[in-house]
Amino acid sequence: MLKTYRPCIKKSALFLNGGLTPEEANQLIAAKEIDAAVFGTLWIGHPDLAKRIDHGIPVDAKMDPTTFYGPGPQTPYEQQKKGYTDYPAAML
Repeated sequence: MLKTYRPCIKKSALFLNGGLTPEEANQLIAAKEIDAAVFGTLWIGHPDLAKRIDHGIPVDAKMDPTTFYGPGPQTPYEQQKKGYTDYPAAML
């Protein structure tokens, strides 16, 4: 699909989002098929995604989708500690 639409986009940068891995994004950028990649779900589960990409640390993909947009089915105490802030940071 990119090969079909890329030639039509002449006066704007082409950003792609859709479940890309950092490696796939780098390959597409290097091949000039896209100008930039946007990461959504990976940022939610990896608040340190930029550090992981910079240092070649893999993403672990052990995310809990029930906490992406709210606290999920937990007790009030557990609601305070689940979600964006409790995913483990990468170790260098």
